[in-house]
Amino acid sequence: MDKNKIISLLKLLEDPDEKVFSIVKDKILSYGELFKIYLENYHTLSINELALQRSEDILDEIFWENFKTKFTEYLTNPKANFAKGVFLIEKFFNRDIDIKEISKKYEEIKTSVWIEFNEYLTNIEKIRILNTVIFKQLGFKKLKSNEMKSDALSITYCISNKRFLAPNIALLYCMLSDELQIPVFPTNLQDLFVLCYCNQDIQSKISENKTNDIIFFLYPYEEGAILPIDIAAKHFENLKQKIETTKTIDEVEPTNYNSFLFNYFTIRIITLRIAKIENFSTKYYEKLESIFKKYL
Repeated sequence: MDKNKIISLLKLLEDPDEKVFSIVKDKILSYGELFKIYLENYHTLSINELALQRSEDILDEIFWENFKTKFTEYLTNPKANFAKGVFLIEKFFNRDIDIKEISKKYEEIKTSVWIEFNEYLTNIEKIRILNTVIFKQLGFKKLKSNEMKSDALSITYCISNKRFLAPNIALLYCMLSDELQIPVFPTNLQDLFVLCYCNQDIQSKISENKTNDIIFFLYPYEEGAILPIDIAAKHFENLKQKIETTKTIDEVEPTNYNSFLFNYFTIRIITLRIAKIENFSTKYYEKLESIFKKYL
């Protein structure tokens, strides 16, 4: 790209005429990622407030177009690892995050669990090992009230600091279960972050009367506590008014990982709104929400 042409386009960002800006914006966007570095340099050096805001808006749009392509590819690929979708959402909320670095830390956690597995273990034994590695060996702990940070809900914070809230530790469990092939899934009790262990073949032998294939429930927030259905039913009845549901325990069903990811995304947006934080993610959340709804 010709240097003089680049400089001319960048200088035109300072023109107050919106028609001129519209033409310049379309031209820059036509180059997409190729123009990103020039905009970032300009954004660092310029002192023109109008041009700074415009360059930031264009950078947002370039990022969004690239993100939209990648996330749509993820949602439409049935073989994609759930972790890939989680890290894409992480980038949506903070594009300064080094995904390679956080992916490396996640892989270390996964390896720590996998190395304890052998071919003779049942899935229930694998869950117990998962719990032991996460909470005993690696030392993951609940986030205390005096440790709360603005990014405490992020999977990056959870993995990097080994501190968690109910949503991100459940998310981590789903990521590990997916890649380690343990049949643990989210449920349609979206506000509780309770997971369930499913196995249709075993379930058919245990009971012919169940309307779903849930064997037991799993609560990552309480160090992966395993709850048999009868005990879970008692807790559920006590919680029904609090979570405002008319479901019975037999109406609790497993859902797919991406439905849970959408729920997680929504919670993070609500948290930002409550905190009155305005940024790229609050600006573009409706666009991402529409993509989720289109493919879920």
